[in-house]
Amino acid sequence: MLLTIGGLKGGLGKSTTAWFLGAGLARTGPTLLVDADPASQSLFGWASQAIEAGHELPFEVQPWSTLDLGRKIRAIRDRYEHIVIDTGGETSRLFAISCGVTHDLLVPVGPYRAELERLPATFEAARQVEEETGEPVYPRILLVKVDRRTLNGPQAREYLAGSGLPVMAAEVRFSVPDYARAPGFVPDELGDYQAVLDELLAGDAAGAEAAAGAAT
Repeated sequence: MLLTIGGLKGGLGKSTTAWFLGAGLARTGPTLLVDADPASQSLFGWASQAIEAGHELPFEVQPWSTLDLGRKIRAIRDRYEHIVIDTGGETSRLFAISCGVTHDLLVPVGPYRAELERLPATFEAARQVEEETGEPVYPRILLVKVDRRTLNGPQAREYLAGSGLPVMAAEVRFSVPDYARAPGFVPDELGDYQAVLDELLAGDAAGAEAAAGAAT
C-alpha cells in the first residue's frame, strides 16, 4: 500500500493516524513511515522518543520533508510493502508531490463544520495533482475525534453526503486514551484504527483485483 495522509490544514490527527496505521501495516510486511512535515516532524520525533525509551519500532521512519521527496520514494519503493507519508497542513507543494507518488489519499478531519468546510480545498488540490501528472488520485475522508455521546458524527456524515465527498465507513472516536500516548508509544492494539486499516486494505485488494482483470 502506498498512502498519503494529509490535508491543507494542520492539527487534524494526521501523524497519529499514520503512526497507528503504520503499526498495523507492519504486521503484514515491511513498512516505511515518511515524515514530510517540515514544520513539526512529529512522526520522526515520536520514533526517536520510542527508541530512547527502549521500544523496538515495527516500522522504519524517515524525515523526508524536502522537495526531492518523490525521487526518494521511487528509489526505495521496492524495499517496502507499505509506505505511508504524513504531510503537513501548510506544505501544499509536499502534499502535491506525495499524492503524485502514492495516488491514495486519506484526509483525517474532525466532525466540526469549520473543519469540514475546508475539505473542498484539499480535494481541489488533489484534482490539480491529477491534471499536472496525468495520474489518478483517490481521496477519502476519515472522521476523527468523533464523540458518540453526541450527534457530531452523524451530523458530519449528513453534511458530507450533501457535498458528494467520499467518506470512510470507519471512524475514530474522541478521547481514546491510547491515542494521546502516541508520542514514544508503540501500540499493540489499534483500537478504532483497526477498522480503518481493514477498510483500507479491503479497498486496496479490490483495486488490485480490478487492475489485474483489466490487464487480462
